[in-house]
Amino acid sequence: MSQTTPYDDLIEDLRRLKLSTIRSNLDAQLRLAQSKSLTYLEFLRGLVSEELKGREESNYRRRLKSARFPALKTLEEFDFSFQPSLSQEKILQLKDCRWVANAVNLLFAGQSGTGKSHLAIALGLEAIRCGYRVFFTTVADPMDQVNVAAATGQTLSLQKKLVKQDVLVLDELGYLRIDQQQGNFLFRLVSQAYEKFSLVITTNKDFSGWAEIFTDQMQVTAMLDRMLHHSFIFNIRGDSFRVKRRKMNPTGEKP
Repeated sequence: MSQTTPYDDLIEDLRRLKLSTIRSNLDAQLRLAQSKSLTYLEFLRGLVSEELKGREESNYRRRLKSARFPALKTLEEFDFSFQPSLSQEKILQLKDCRWVANAVNLLFAGQSGTGKSHLAIALGLEAIRCGYRVFFTTVADPMDQVNVAAATGQTLSLQKKLVKQDVLVLDELGYLRIDQQQGNFLFRLVSQAYEKFSLVITTNKDFSGWAEIFTDQMQVTAMLDRMLHHSFIFNIRGDSFRVKRRKMNPTGEKP
């Protein structure tokens, strides 16, 4: 039976300790230490630094996958010049994600195609970069599940899935009517979020128009009271980006 070398033993120990980045970069770090005559402390610090970077990158990818964004949109890609009603300065100030730390809600109101979902995704992406857990869903998706969950006794399970986040993005509120049972679910969701985690909501309705969406008007008032208490509200009054693109490329051909 062949004996293992100290190097082999170290690689095995690193595997058992789940220090995968150090294990992958060990040879490169050894060469660097030799070429630059690093001290033991400098060598060890370099290994630990690489491991931390590797774990941060792995955690970022995990959070990004769990967020379930339909597409990746960034603030750098957003054309603020096309939406003069929107303060670029106020939006960019949100990049530090203090709003998440303080459980502040973000509400984007405007007609279809004005960039509400883009901004919601972009700021959700910034939150992920800051280490927060984010989950994206259209309002219609959990609302479709509510009646089934109620019939099978899974309502609490559905609710727990949504409230375990630091940021919950609810996209496209206002496109579909919400019945009494669905409204009760959404009200409980907003109540649980209140001063605990952040909601990012996009809607095509002014707040006065929410009465058209929900069956119970008292429920709407109570929900808005909690939702707006700690919030930043952005009303986008510009034109549709999609209409703009069609005018720029009327044939529909890819550029």
